[in-house]
Amino acid sequence: MHKLFSGSGYTVREWVKVQRLEAAHRDLAASPQGVNIGEIAYRWGFSEQAQFCRAFKQHFGISASELRNDSA
Repeated sequence: MHKLFSGSGYTVREWVKVQRLEAAHRDLAASPQGVNIGEIAYRWGFSEQAQFCRAFKQHFGISASELRNDSA
């Protein structure tokens, strides 16, 4: 599997993480305000909300709460 990803610029682990972050991004943008960020993070396999929030901001350049507020 690692050989398949060798030309992609991602390791398998990084690719999976990006897929999970992008799915969480879609959920955050589409979910009603009553669903909290931690719940969405756990739904997509992040075991700690703080870890998710750091990764989200690093990947998208805005925090999960900023996205949630902008989507409201």
